[in-house]
Amino acid sequence: MTRPAPTTAASRVAVAAPVLVGVLCAAGFLLGPVSADMPATIVGIAALAYLSAAATGRRAAAWVFVGVGTVVKVGAEIADVSWIPPILGLGVLLAGYGLLRRRSGTLIQSAAMLGYLGLAVVALLVGPNAGLALAGAVLAAHALWDMWHYRRDAVVHRPLALWCIGLDITAGTACVVLAATS
Repeated sequence: MTRPAPTTAASRVAVAAPVLVGVLCAAGFLLGPVSADMPATIVGIAALAYLSAAATGRRAAAWVFVGVGTVVKVGAEIADVSWIPPILGLGVLLAGYGLLRRRSGTLIQSAAMLGYLGLAVVALLVGPNAGLALAGAVLAAHALWDMWHYRRDAVVHRPLALWCIGLDITAGTACVVLAATS
């Protein structure tokens, strides 16, 4: 049996820093109006990011598609239209590309995106408190997906998975608590 590598201060910072940035991002989201749309959007963009990395075979694509998803969301708000069709459309294009290129992981990431985005849409269709609770729970559950990928060093860069863990747990849990207490 091999012994685990010793933990150094630098390795602890390398893990803690992205998680802390994720927590701070979540806090920023929570300063604004909180509805089911906020956690639903975060989980939709996160699923798109994972799919982009799998479909292109490039881990860095996840970072790019966090930005692309954010631009899509802001553009949809400005145009006063739903962000879901363009995010879903990007997912379909990425899935098609990844499947044509026979990229490993494309099928599972496509299924994950459909599952997470599907639950996010359901959350947007139910009442405000139930929707906020469901979307928050789905977002918090996405942290398990992040942890699985972090532990296996798979699909996305580890710092992205750590950032997502901090964001997902903080924002998701806060949304569930807000729904339960309002």
